[in-house]
Amino acid sequence: MFQFIQQQQDLAVLLKQMEQCSVYALDTEFIKVDTLYRLCCTNRRKVELF
Repeated sequence: MFQFIQQQQDLAVLLKQMEQCSVYALDTEFIKVDTLYRLCCTNRRKVELF
């Protein structure tokens, strides 16, 4: 899973935007983990469909 996350090109941009947003500043780490989990689950489902 960690390798999968590292291969996501747009993830760095997303996390940078989250760091700069005051809404996410309250609990950034939880939101980052939750976002990564959802991203992985979504992409895994796409793979399973094929």
